[in-house]
Amino acid sequence: MVGSVRNKHGEEATEVFMEMRNMVELNVELYVILLSFFAEFASLEKGRRIGKEVHGYVIRSGLIDKVTVGNGLIIMYAKCGAIDDSRSVFKLMVEKDSVSWSTITSGLCQNEYFEEAIKSFCEMRRAGNVPFNCILISTLSSCASLGWIMLGPQVHSEAFKLGLDFDVPG
Repeated sequence: MVGSVRNKHGEEATEVFMEMRNMVELNVELYVILLSFFAEFASLEKGRRIGKEVHGYVIRSGLIDKVTVGNGLIIMYAKCGAIDDSRSVFKLMVEKDSVSWSTITSGLCQNEYFEEAIKSFCEMRRAGNVPFNCILISTLSSCASLGWIMLGPQVHSEAFKLGLDFDVPG
């Protein structure tokens, strides 16, 4: 199954998953790897539908409280264009880390919910989490898309203070 996903054969990996789900106990890592591919299905609708099925298996297997699984679900739903499902997963997560905040903020930005992306960034900072470059990029992109020329430089200044401004691939 992992080999199929890594070779960009998500639909084949899904078939393997469906065959082995009742025979073998799947671990967190396998679910996260599987969730990562649904947005690359030929049909996003099919990817979203099968992703929801896997979400159900995650709940039944008791792994829904794992932060990495929650993060995988947020990413999967956002990339499939199901931002409401992505938001629901995020809101229901008992524990959130910086990756959780980054994924929901990036997902909101990618789905053109720019104001919500900025609010998410602000909430993350109030919660005491340190942003990654990707959340700063999403926030700056959202500021630009909204024409918020006063907030953009403030976010950039925060990145500079955190030393993230220099962490750009060359």
